[in-house]
Amino acid sequence: MDDCWWIWNKHFNAVVDRYQNIIVGQFYGHTHNDDFKVFFDGERPSATAFISPSITPYTDINSGYKVFHFDGARDASEATWELVDSETFTYNLTEANANGQADWYQLYSTKDAYGLSSLRPAELYDFVLRMAANDSLFQLFYA
Repeated sequence: MDDCWWIWNKHFNAVVDRYQNIIVGQFYGHTHNDDFKVFFDGERPSATAFISPSITPYTDINSGYKVFHFDGARDASEATWELVDSETFTYNLTEANANGQADWYQLYSTKDAYGLSSLRPAELYDFVLRMAANDSLFQLFYA
């Protein structure tokens, strides 16, 4: 029921707002799309939900998966655990069916492909604003 979704969403957003200083990111799947959503604490971008592509193919969408990279490889006392980049991998389903084998390849690095300095919520919101003003950038993301 719509009533349930509204109240659940309200409480979930309150939790995200309250703990935005320790939530590095939210990671989701199942939509078959490669996407992200920016949360706001009032007017300020405060958190990001990353929606990864699905291994299961869908109409006109090839299989895919995402690898997230965090700053945590060095001494734990110095690690920030910040999300520093993500890479998306895919294969061509038509070719895989014809060849009997999936040849996975890196589709893109998020920071490199879109010219981002970080994957922080404010940087991603700025990217959304740039896409709104630049159709070729939007088409690059949307394709």
